Order: sequence, then structure tokens, then C-alpha cells
Amino acid sequence: MLLDTTPFMDVLSVLLLFSIMFCSVHAATSTFSWSMSYVTAAPNGVSRPVIGVNGEFPPPTIIVNQGDVVELQVTNNFIDGEVVSLHSHGILQHGTTYYDGVPMVTQWYAFRHLTLS
Repeated sequence: MLLDTTPFMDVLSVLLLFSIMFCSVHAATSTFSWSMSYVTAAPNGVSRPVIGVNGEFPPPTIIVNQGDVVELQVTNNFIDGEVVSLHSHGILQHGTTYYDGVPMVTQWYAFRHLTLS
């Protein structure tokens, strides 16, 4: 006599569905706003002007989870004509590779009071 496995398969299907629902991870979008300017700091023990972010040195650490989308808005607040460009290490830039290179070769830079995002 053959066993009826239909109830077992129904339970297995429900368990599989619940495991997929509870194990799925949703990517978050994290937005960071950086204002670049000179600040006074002593990275080597001697106070001097250094490039700071939001008035502090060292710059803040970006902490996100794998798979998250990172939006970085950088505003150039240098008063001496210095330009700002973006370059990253360890970040896959799908669709935004124009932001991962040399200024004026593969990407633009931000003049004073302009924002890159």
C-alpha cells in the first residue's frame, strides 16, 4: 500500500515559504552628507591645516551592511580654490563608475560650494 505524502508536502512547502520570508534581507539606503574644508589637527603631533569632513579630522567612518546602497553627498567648502573629487576602495559601483577614477579623466570634480552626490 502506498503512503499519501500530500500532507507532508504541504507542511514542507509552508516551512520553505516561511524560511524564505524570514531569511530575506532588505538592503537599506544610507545617505551621508560631507562638508569638506580645512580644519586644524595634529595627525603627526604637529598642529597644521588638514582636510576635514564636517569640521572634524579624521573623517567619519562609513558603516553599512553588505548589499546596502550608499549615497554620499560631498560639498566643497574650501576657500582657496581647491577642488574635490570622489574615489572609493572596496565598493562596487554598479552604474556609477564615472565616480571612481581620476578627476577630469573619468570623473568631474566639485568646485567651491558645489555638491557631488
